[in-house]
Amino acid sequence: MYNHLTGLLKQATTEKVVIDVSGIGFRIGIPLSLFSKLPPVGSSLTLYVSFVVREFSHTLWGFKEAAERDLFEELIDLSGVGPKLGISILGHMEPADFYKAILNNDINGLARVPGIGKKKAEKLILEMKGKLPETYPTAQQFAISMTGPAVLLSDATRALVHLGYAHPIASRAVQKGLTLLPENPPLSALITEALKHT
Repeated sequence: MYNHLTGLLKQATTEKVVIDVSGIGFRIGIPLSLFSKLPPVGSSLTLYVSFVVREFSHTLWGFKEAAERDLFEELIDLSGVGPKLGISILGHMEPADFYKAILNNDINGLARVPGIGKKKAEKLILEMKGKLPETYPTAQQFAISMTGPAVLLSDATRALVHLGYAHPIASRAVQKGLTLLPENPPLSALITEALKHT
């Protein structure tokens, strides 16, 4: 329903913010990791948002990056993962780190997130592995550390998302572009090549 909101930051805590958009104050839940990245109160702020409708509540959740919002929405579609657990995961793990943990079967790493025990971590790994090919780079690309090619993939995918492409389409286009270019191409070249395959 909503993609993003831009307005003046009126209030901020570790759990939520209030953004004034043309005189309307939107109360938006945020991951813990976002709090330290917020601008001063009174500054302009853009958040990518997810509108979650439940039987007894309608809530907005906000994220600095579209990739975080997209992961949050995937998580809350899983059985046993509600918005509070989803926001806890995003508050303690970057999307890249989360996907890497899934790919590496890192039960202990996932279990360090508040609200996730080892059994839930095992369930997350099973349920999320089937979603990875449609959401993020391949297992081999995430098996390496988030340096070099992995950062290049992430930055190029994010650039295409900001241009308006859905994350799965952007991710596939970037991966295709990378296979057609020399090793470690400039980011601008990868984005240009990826756009040919969207």
